[in-house]
Amino acid sequence: MAEQRSFSNLGAYDDLDRIILYAAEIIANQSPYDTGTLRFNAIKVEWVDVEHTEFRIYIDESAIARIAGGFNYAKWLNESPDSPHRGWWDRACLDAVNYLRRVLG
Repeated sequence: MAEQRSFSNLGAYDDLDRIILYAAEIIANQSPYDTGTLRFNAIKVEWVDVEHTEFRIYIDESAIARIAGGFNYAKWLNESPDSPHRGWWDRACLDAVNYLRRVLG
């Protein structure tokens, strides 16, 4: 089994933070494992406001580009017809949204 990514080190502010961090783990743990830097360094969670009511989960492409020689590796993983991982981001985000919908109602 592939090693899992945990966001527990970010120190949740409240219950909503824990839910959001778990949604990020859902996405990260569906990322292509053979691209370790993507799973463990490039998937980020960012709170947009100080009240922690708006957030974003994204791929920090600069964290991947350093390893992959500067081309858009994250885009290739998701969109290239040559990529064995095509569409993983869309599927992972849908799973995270479904999780959020179940938990938050």
